[in-house]
Amino acid sequence: MMRIALTLTFLLAGGVGLHGQGESPAPKPGTTKGPAAKSKAAEARKQSRMKAKVAADAKRLDLNTATKAQLEKLPGVTPAYADQIIAHRPYLTNEHLVINKAVPESVYFSIRSLVTARPPKAAKPAK
Repeated sequence: MMRIALTLTFLLAGGVGLHGQGESPAPKPGTTKGPAAKSKAAEARKQSRMKAKVAADAKRLDLNTATKAQLEKLPGVTPAYADQIIAHRPYLTNEHLVINKAVPESVYFSIRSLVTARPPKAAKPAK
């Protein structure tokens, strides 16, 4: 009697299930994605991240074209640092502010998310 009660409890708890032994239930339609669907979703996420990066970069102050007044508005940038930043142009990356010793690391860490170093545009050859 006890054995029957334990067996029924086990069956009702979902130990074996209604699908037979060793079988798993079939996936629901629309829940499985093939490789093509996964790659399309990954590509869409990648495009979205790239657009967000470009939008964020557009809001940043360009170190290669900013005026002295614009640079002085940045946190920790004094008029002397602004002059140093202008004197060490062009910058290839933000890190060149520290590499070229235009500003100390403490100032760089306070402005690194607010600035960018866009490559200077190449001059068009004269005809």
